Amino acid sequence: YTKFDPKRVHIVFDKIKDSLNLPKTIHIVGTNGKGSTGRFLANFLKKRGKKVFHYTSPHIIRVNERFWFDGKNCTDKCL
Repeated sequence: YTKFDPKRVHIVFDKIKDSLNLPKTIHIVGTNGKGSTGRFLANFLKKRGKKVFHYTSPHIIRVNERFWFDGKNCTDKCL
């Protein structure tokens, strides 16, 4: 094995970043309030005219609650 170089990932990323088509993403981490904060941000962005997908886990009643597209829970068809 070669010696671990933490800069290696940045070098590789610089080489491939122009070919990637990544959506803008907000990743919320922590112990409490992630679901509420995520849904608040999703609603805020939707009202600002952005296209929004929000995923949360766990669900309470149905798995559809985890997937939120532009203001509505995912239907059974999209699962």
